[in-house]
Amino acid sequence: MIKDILISLRPRQWAKNIVIFAGLVFSQNFFNPLKTSIVFAAALIFCLASSSMYLINDILDIDLDRRHPQKSHRPIASGRLGIPITRTVAFVLMIWSFLMALFLNKNFFLLLCVYITIQILYSLYLKNIVILDVFCIASGFLLRVFCGAVVIDVPISNWLLICTLFLSLFLA
Repeated sequence: MIKDILISLRPRQWAKNIVIFAGLVFSQNFFNPLKTSIVFAAALIFCLASSSMYLINDILDIDLDRRHPQKSHRPIASGRLGIPITRTVAFVLMIWSFLMALFLNKNFFLLLCVYITIQILYSLYLKNIVILDVFCIASGFLLRVFCGAVVIDVPISNWLLICTLFLSLFLA
């Protein structure tokens, strides 16, 4: 069961959180141990939060995933991981990420709340609306960049935001 939970957290997707380090790198604070550790903590918190969203999305999409050739093998869709334990893990991860974010930085906490809200709306409705689904995915990258800068209180250049927006729209 632990293995199935870990698979369902989708650790390969955590690579997206590397953009949290953009503010640290472009503000030339990468070798500042305090700021680096703060951004590293923010990235870990974001991993927990995004994993909780993957779990919630998998619960909501269970019927569709069961009919999908690849997704039907996922732990939740295949029935190896039950919905009650999945809900519990998602809830614990979400609450834990909120508490840690609030402890780390109030503005980071608020941005994480925005991210979670968008992801829940995406899972419930927005992924079925053309264009809005792409903007939801792109907003996740932008919010990550904002989070990385706000958590260490550094400004974000307009060029970084524009480049992130266009790259995330392209990837979406």
